[in-house]
Amino acid sequence: MAPIFTALRFGFASSGGDGVVIPDLITYAVIGGGGATGYKSLGGPGGGGGGEILQSSFIPATNYFVITVGAGGAEGSTPSNGGDSSILGVITASGGNAGSGTNGGSSGSGYSGGTGTTYAGGGGGGDSAAGVVYQDTFRGGNGGAGTTVTLLSLGCGGGGAGGGFNPPAPTATDGGGPGQSGSGSDLDGIDGATNRGGGGGGGYGGGTGAGSASGGSGRVVLRHADTFAVASTTGSPTVTISGGFVTYDFTGSGTITWS
Repeated sequence: MAPIFTALRFGFASSGGDGVVIPDLITYAVIGGGGATGYKSLGGPGGGGGGEILQSSFIPATNYFVITVGAGGAEGSTPSNGGDSSILGVITASGGNAGSGTNGGSSGSGYSGGTGTTYAGGGGGGDSAAGVVYQDTFRGGNGGAGTTVTLLSLGCGGGGAGGGFNPPAPTATDGGGPGQSGSGSDLDGIDGATNRGGGGGGGYGGGTGAGSASGGSGRVVLRHADTFAVASTTGSPTVTISGGFVTYDFTGSGTITWS
């Protein structure tokens, strides 16, 4: 019985008829891209929703995986949603939704954005909390909270704050873009943090049209025990060997292969 236990415990698999040793367990964090905010001719737009964050482990059944890192949503007159991030065949984290007019976008995990009013935007939903509605007629709402990614010790997936006229400016956390307080002048929004899946923060349109911001791109992180060989990769992830583990930090799409 010992050989059977060893095969299961240490993840022996085969590819093309050749024996390939693959990790027995892979821990992951997958972060979707954040949603963007749009222009507003007069007033503050709603913040973008934060990307979904999924964290867990799986037992691999193959030695090869395709990694997709979702792009942040693009700002503009028609802002776009954040892109999905995935480990193909294992898990997909949804991108955050773009703000719509003065209403904040919902997060990839489904938390709603806050409602806006004529001159002030609602906050975008975060991975773990809804965005806040506008705070008064001329002040936007705060972005919803994201989630701490254990493998990075970093908050990610926060919703972007809404824009508005009155200070103090609305706030955002966990990679979401904070809002602006326009004081009558055109102000661009503040982008969500790159590779943290934050929603874009709303600026202010003072009459000619402004206020948009892009969402932050996503990320995929994989980790396994360092008793297994370091995999070959494409996409230039950062590979770290420390504390008994090998960690692969993908900030762009790529592949990973044990051979």
